[in-house]
Amino acid sequence: MKKNIKYCVLAMLWPLVSIQAQKTPIKALGIGDVLPRVTSSQVLFYPKPSISTRDFPGKLLILDLFHTACGSCVQKLARYDSLQRQFAEKLQIVLVTTQPKTEVQAIWAKNQFTKNVHLPLIASDSLLQQYFPHFIISHEVWIGADGRVAAITGTDYVKQSFIEEALRGNAGRWPIKKDIEDFEEELPILNYNAGQPNQLQPQRILYSAFWDAMDGMAGRLLVKKDSQNNVLRTRMINMAPITYYLASVGWFLKEDIVNRVIWETKRREELDPAASSLPISAWMARYSKCYESVQPLEGSGQSRFNHLRQNLNNYLGLYVRMEKRPTACWLLQRIPGTDVLSPVSATQKYEIKLPGTDSVLHVKTAGLLYALNMVAGNLPVLDSTGLQQLIRFPAIRKQDFANIPLVNQLLNPYGLQLVQSEQPIDLLVISDAQ
Repeated sequence: MKKNIKYCVLAMLWPLVSIQAQKTPIKALGIGDVLPRVTSSQVLFYPKPSISTRDFPGKLLILDLFHTACGSCVQKLARYDSLQRQFAEKLQIVLVTTQPKTEVQAIWAKNQFTKNVHLPLIASDSLLQQYFPHFIISHEVWIGADGRVAAITGTDYVKQSFIEEALRGNAGRWPIKKDIEDFEEELPILNYNAGQPNQLQPQRILYSAFWDAMDGMAGRLLVKKDSQNNVLRTRMINMAPITYYLASVGWFLKEDIVNRVIWETKRREELDPAASSLPISAWMARYSKCYESVQPLEGSGQSRFNHLRQNLNNYLGLYVRMEKRPTACWLLQRIPGTDVLSPVSATQKYEIKLPGTDSVLHVKTAGLLYALNMVAGNLPVLDSTGLQQLIRFPAIRKQDFANIPLVNQLLNPYGLQLVQSEQPIDLLVISDAQ
């Protein structure tokens, strides 16, 4: 379950109480099908004791099938609430979950992302789950004013521009979200031709292979050691090319290196979804890649990384490498003649309070550098303080980490400063092949 939640991929949890009794199997609906009337008394944040999918005549209806165990599903609800207010006369967003009302209510009141969200919510749902089966959440079903299914998407389409497009009747142009559940993680993607005579069957095959996106699959990583055949199998499904390159230099899942990637190619849009205006699901369907390799166990991790990068360069026609270059940066330094205020013992509990006050955070300097380096527009930030223990920092609001003069103003009373410098820094350089 933990793995599934990590990818926001949940097996459907069938509730004990159905919205309404069904005696015949439910047929899944697709684009152009009419959604039958679905009524539920298991409703929250709605002025009536029951809700129906026919309560919103003339409006675009978006059904958000989600689960509160999915963090990203919950975080986007404030944005949905804002869109609902913006398009109040033409749109109705209804949240749908298999969870019981009591469970949702307990979470809603204390969660920072939901406590101010008041969209109608259908709890204990099973019927809509059957009309719109899925595996990856959130699952967005768009019902036109005519009552027909207009689109089925992920959350990345629930934005102002796409709502306006749907209101103009153009949602049918969008790709349809598809989910594949019965993928066998342990089986290799590529298989040797088993129809050959036994004497032609190799004991083991070493290979690397790339191919285009697999429709309906969530991004995933599998690294499996096969001691019997003395090989290591690595598989990465539906990931951006930039993710593969970051993995090839040991920066996989590192978020604080956005300012250490140098783009010397005009092809960035097809390599990095952050550089594209496409919805992330549309970008992934067009540009993401899959990779599988079987390599000897005796090889080093660095040799495997180099192998991945060389193969990817050949596959994409790029020249990507690590280079140490003199680079403009910020150095975190101790202010000469001052002491860092109130070092904290390693056994003292972290103290984290709300930002925007005079409160402080007890963290290591690495925590501050991480936050500063997460900002794409900042120069790289390096630590030259030599401090290893927990120390006091002022509470800095997230939006202020891009404002270096303000950060300096907050740090100076604590005996610290950011000084602009030029230092040799390891950079990932992405160029076109010669």
